[in-house]
Amino acid sequence: MFSSNVALAIKEKNCPSKIAMVGEWQPQNGQVRDEIDPSIPTDDKDFISSNTGTTDDDKDVATADEDTTGAGSASNMRKRGRHANHQIRELETMFQQCPHPDENLRIALSKRVGMDPLRVKFWFQNRRNAKKNQNERQQNMVLRTENVMLAEENRAMKAAMLKKTCPTCKGPMVFIKPLTPPELRRLHMENERLKAELLRRTAYLHGVSAGTAGSSRILCDLNVDPVVPPPPRQDDLMADTMGHCAPGGCASSTAGGAEHAALERHVLAALNELMMLMKQGEPMWQPAALGGEVLDHQLYRATTLPGLLELPPPGFTANGTRDTGMVMCTGADLVRIFMDENCWLETFPDIVSSVSASDIGHGCICQGGVILMNAGLRVLSPGVSSCNAKFLRQCQMIEQGVWAVVDVSLDAHGTSELRAWNTGLPGACRVLPSGCLIKDMNNGYCKVAMIVNAEYDKGFMPPLLHLLLSSGHTFSARRWLTSLQRRCEFLAQRLSPAYGISRAGGAITPEGRNNALELARRMTESFYVAISAPRGEAWRKVADWRGRESFQLAMHVLTPLAAPGEQAAGPVLCATTTVWLPEIPPQRVFDYICDGERRGEWDVLAEGARVQEEASLATAQFPLSGVSVLRPTAMARGRGRSSCNKKLILQQACSDAPCMVVAYAPIDAGELKDVMHGGSRASLSLLPSGFAILPDGVGDMQNDPLDANPSGVDPMDHQRSRGSLVSVLWQTPLVGGNLTAQTVDNVGNNVSGSIMKIRAALHAKRVMTV
Repeated sequence: MFSSNVALAIKEKNCPSKIAMVGEWQPQNGQVRDEIDPSIPTDDKDFISSNTGTTDDDKDVATADEDTTGAGSASNMRKRGRHANHQIRELETMFQQCPHPDENLRIALSKRVGMDPLRVKFWFQNRRNAKKNQNERQQNMVLRTENVMLAEENRAMKAAMLKKTCPTCKGPMVFIKPLTPPELRRLHMENERLKAELLRRTAYLHGVSAGTAGSSRILCDLNVDPVVPPPPRQDDLMADTMGHCAPGGCASSTAGGAEHAALERHVLAALNELMMLMKQGEPMWQPAALGGEVLDHQLYRATTLPGLLELPPPGFTANGTRDTGMVMCTGADLVRIFMDENCWLETFPDIVSSVSASDIGHGCICQGGVILMNAGLRVLSPGVSSCNAKFLRQCQMIEQGVWAVVDVSLDAHGTSELRAWNTGLPGACRVLPSGCLIKDMNNGYCKVAMIVNAEYDKGFMPPLLHLLLSSGHTFSARRWLTSLQRRCEFLAQRLSPAYGISRAGGAITPEGRNNALELARRMTESFYVAISAPRGEAWRKVADWRGRESFQLAMHVLTPLAAPGEQAAGPVLCATTTVWLPEIPPQRVFDYICDGERRGEWDVLAEGARVQEEASLATAQFPLSGVSVLRPTAMARGRGRSSCNKKLILQQACSDAPCMVVAYAPIDAGELKDVMHGGSRASLSLLPSGFAILPDGVGDMQNDPLDANPSGVDPMDHQRSRGSLVSVLWQTPLVGGNLTAQTVDNVGNNVSGSIMKIRAALHAKRVMTV
């Protein structure tokens, strides 16, 4: 570091004839002075400030020089000495514009400020070094501050880890070393021995006592939320529920009794967990984007640790949903729907593709019996295969007029008896404790609270549909509940003595209405089978067709299976695809497709004109949901009036679920008139086409709690979705059973043309094949 004394000594050596003043520099030291970094810390403030020409000593020295040497020597001194204020201002201005001036710019600047070009160069070098040092100091300060914050956070996290408690028992966590396989086996054997001992002692206590409180201790008020006592621990529950089995009691005295008893204990433990989920509110349940509620699985896992089921394999995603609604049915009929596999399949044709069941419990199926169900769940998209689920189902009457139906998969922790029943290939769906509570309102209605909690293998869906699966819309509780409501209202309409309405104002007789509803039901179920991926049907894939619009369509030759008493149809060419319309809500797509005034824009059956509704039959309480008979009204050339078409369109629309459906088929006007007047339906063979519209799941994940109404079903909730997944189906019969390239191209062009016209009408920015 330089000090004032050092500066004085230098001046005396170089210029002994002059009086050396503190802070003054001689011309011989000009280059050295310019190379000194003004940012170097020092205690000599005069030395630092002397390089900038801002101290009072400058003025004194300038005055002394003027007195001794005159005006000429003073000008030379300013040129060889310190920088003047105007020079510094000019240099600073140029430095802000160009920190690295070239030689020409330095020469021009030196002439403008009256400095030597070499001094200008050195000034810029010193200024750049000072700026660099200043930036480094600021960065060091920021890094030191961040280091202090990280150290504090590290200490806080260490302290929290030391104070960590068990989420179940609230006791301190014990950190132990990983156990070796022999130790794990020993602990498992000890655990099984203790469980068996607990079961024996509990059974003895139940035998001594006069009885138990029974299942009536579970109070369930579905008018608000189910209120049940806090669930006991899993080991205690398995022992306690031995006294609450079905009338058959414990199955240990029968063949395979140990396995049956394990199954019943497993189901009853799932029932208690289901009641716990029914009782919980926020934060475990959060409002969903499209209605209902979604389950916080992290909190759920922490609450139910270790859980009834083992951890899922890699590649599985979990979601849980809950919804509540009124169903037009009695409680006993609803119980029969859930416990009879055939009724269950007929009630949910848009979700369940196949089902098989076997009774493995004791007592009445509708009261305590356990059945093993193997179901195939379908997604209305040609690129999604069926999702297999194997689970146990039990129905328990909680109290008079209140039933609980519980589902749960079989793979329990270390239970060899349950693993003996869980044979076959692993399914793509693992059912966590799920089910519904049914309360008969004694007025022809039931209030149903439904929970669907499951883990799905993402491998059975294309990657673009993984977000739909994770969002919970695929098999949500709202979809199951609205399908149940639609089926019950459909049956009520068939049994009702009310009359339908035709366009001319005439009435449709109950017999004609029932025939039309049954015909529409058959058509819609055929649509579900054709638009879904194959599962045992006799069809073969023809090709993946790509037209000029680059849409990829799956072409199949399908031989529909005729129902008993129906006429068998010949081979049919099916063209299916699923496209993604970002930022277009499903409700907009559904409204446009159902708009009769614009039907001719995309439907080749309308022949480019609008369609008029000849008759309508309401099947649900929501707008645009029902069965309609449509007539194309193509304008006759040269006459200026509408000409009637002999072909009609039978259409059924469903807008009351996360999955909207529009299924339609051409039908001869004479045949439909015969059916509406009580004729036979067996001679009719309809080939449905249509659309299945799903939300894309964007923005509807479980961590996006948008406002919703879990107590009702609002079809306008679809408008809050950010995009649509539209599955399209077109079917045409193969005349003579011959498949030609021209037929394939015609069908492909019809489907791709309809998609492009829908995109243009909805102003979609892009469309992508899934």
